[in-house]
Amino acid sequence: MNSELHRVINSQKTKAWILSLFAPNKRDSTAKIWLGINLLYDLGRTGIVTLVFHKHGLNGWVYLALTLVCSVPFSLSSFRVSVALIEHDIQNALMYGLIGIVSFYAPDIYIVIVSRHVSRGLYILLGIYLLISSLVLIRRIFKSSTRIKR
Repeated sequence: MNSELHRVINSQKTKAWILSLFAPNKRDSTAKIWLGINLLYDLGRTGIVTLVFHKHGLNGWVYLALTLVCSVPFSLSSFRVSVALIEHDIQNALMYGLIGIVSFYAPDIYIVIVSRHVSRGLYILLGIYLLISSLVLIRRIFKSSTRIKR
């Protein structure tokens, strides 16, 4: 990473700005922004999944509906995990984390259940995607909460 970028990311101003997003009086608006970002991501993901798995029996409209229904609890629970970790509330972090895990994986479980005649390579790609996106999410939550706590 560029040392100048690293310095900016770890600066006191950046930490103060991030902390201000999680301040009690701004949490509702920050959660709404997080929800909006997740909804946009899920719309893009739905398009790609539909293109790839439509020929294998996946109904894109059902997948879209399931994804949008799951996106709300995922977004709100992942946001609440961050807040709970900042406040050192492990019990709530675990509870919201469990909700987040279930709502994150539900649409992808639908892919596995309804898709037929899918090559092993396509399932491996799906698994790699799920692994990478899970690790990125976990890293971001813990990194942002530990950066803010310092």
